[in-house]
Amino acid sequence: YTQFDTLSLHDALPIWLGASINRAVAMAVVLLGTFAWGRRYDLPTALAASALLLSLLDTGTVYDVGAQLTYGGTIGVCLALPPGLMAQRSGLRSVLLAAGLGSVGAWLLTTPVIIQHYNSLVLGGLLANLVAVPLAAVLLHLGLVAIGAGLVWLPLAVPLCAVARILLDAMLWSNAFFASLPLAVLGPIHLWWPWFVLWYALAAALFLVLRSAPLRQRVLAVDGRWAV
Repeated sequence: YTQFDTLSLHDALPIWLGASINRAVAMAVVLLGTFAWGRRYDLPTALAASALLLSLLDTGTVYDVGAQLTYGGTIGVCLALPPGLMAQRSGLRSVLLAAGLGSVGAWLLTTPVIIQHYNSLVLGGLLANLVAVPLAAVLLHLGLVAIGAGLVWLPLAVPLCAVARILLDAMLWSNAFFASLPLAVLGPIHLWWPWFVLWYALAAALFLVLRSAPLRQRVLAVDGRWAV
């Protein structure tokens, strides 16, 4: 931080933050702006604005694997959660449904990137996210409360951060456990580019069914024996 005056923002930002943090910060700034402007927060707009900002600061962002994964995962989660579906459910079932659908959506859009760059097919993450996503939501809100409490009186944040550390350790242990399971990662895998095109075409069709209630009802109404 002390060297900020000797660096341009273009050079300093990638040093401080990773692609996922840059995206999250940019989207959070848009969210705070909606409070100030009195306008509704629009997730696609915030996501696109963050991508534009990061690309202007560093044109190499579009080739960065971390950026491809964080944007692919975020878009996948957004597309996999049908509008109004979560409002019809509450409680633990709603959390698990969101975690399950979001994990599948993120997996669909990030898997080709992982195969292309790491020649691996990751399957364990689908199970790990069923634990990690609810814990991450709790950690996020707990962290925000801890920040507020610390601003009032610093010792108030200590027990909250201690609980957050326990939850974070539990998440890391869970990730390590699922990563150690058989068939958690398959490889080496090498695919030709037409397979990636086919993958994304099928993913787009699945997202279309998930987000369209009439299509979803028609698919669910299909006789399984006839389909086979």
